[in-house]
Amino acid sequence: MLLRDLLVNFEPVGAEGAFLLLKRKSTQSPRLRFLRAGVVHPGERIDLREFGGADLWLEIALEPTLLGRLRQYCYRPPTVRLAAWREPAKGLLLRRRAPAAMLAAGFVASPLLQRNEDVLARYRGSAASRPGGYSVELLPGEEYLWQSAVHFRVSEILAASPSQGNTAAKL
Repeated sequence: MLLRDLLVNFEPVGAEGAFLLLKRKSTQSPRLRFLRAGVVHPGERIDLREFGGADLWLEIALEPTLLGRLRQYCYRPPTVRLAAWREPAKGLLLRRRAPAAMLAAGFVASPLLQRNEDVLARYRGSAASRPGGYSVELLPGEEYLWQSAVHFRVSEILAASPSQGNTAAKL
């Protein structure tokens, strides 16, 4: 929720090295407008191209099998990776480890905010990298530790209208 608040209510006022200094410009409560939900299999792309330049929030629910739960309890969770694609069929932008619990909580899917330059581009309204899709990837040999259905929800990040009041938490 903090990331949504930062996108809606803050603006950059300075940068130094790896740090950005942000200033609060409003106290609107960010909200989500549901766009689409669906189910894919591990390795299949979640297509985001239809949403164009909207700021998107993506929640991905990945459930372990009984053996996967046992492994999590006794050892550690199996590795899950999230891949961002230029288009659903080609052009890998990013592939990183992503714990299933963090994917379920949700993340800013578009624009892709990897570096300070990406964040500044979003605030300035200039061209930011917008993935065309995402996929959840499992390590070879660990597929049996996860259910074959990956549920997802895509929402647009919006600022609350002024009539909805100011309910944002102070930082």
